Amino acid sequence: QTEGAAPPRPLGEFESRAASLMAAGRWIEAHDVVEGLLLEASGGGHLHEATLAARLLEGMCQHELANAAGLAAALSAYEEEKDSPLQCGCVLAGEVVEPYSDLATALQAVESDANAALGHA
Repeated sequence: QTEGAAPPRPLGEFESRAASLMAAGRWIEAHDVVEGLLLEASGGGHLHEATLAARLLEGMCQHELANAAGLAAALSAYEEEKDSPLQCGCVLAGEVVEPYSDLATALQAVESDANAALGHA
């Protein structure tokens, strides 16, 4: 990090931006803009959390644009990866990605059970 540069922003900070864009029906912008912000905010490195959050965001956007399998696939990949050891030795900070997994889980639950969705949101 260079002197005078702003400190990295937490990835969870972008959840509200993503939710605002999705609520406005701006799904492609939610994916493209917020994914870019996620990757930029991670500040280099291995990008594990940003990549996982971006994948969940992509699944949510695919779901809304009529590819429900995209959300299920993203949630499935998240469940597999969140507790798996990383080959590089990094430790995945699950709490960083949690706002995106909660939002994705709620979106999926809306399809089958609105009451469960409210519990996840």
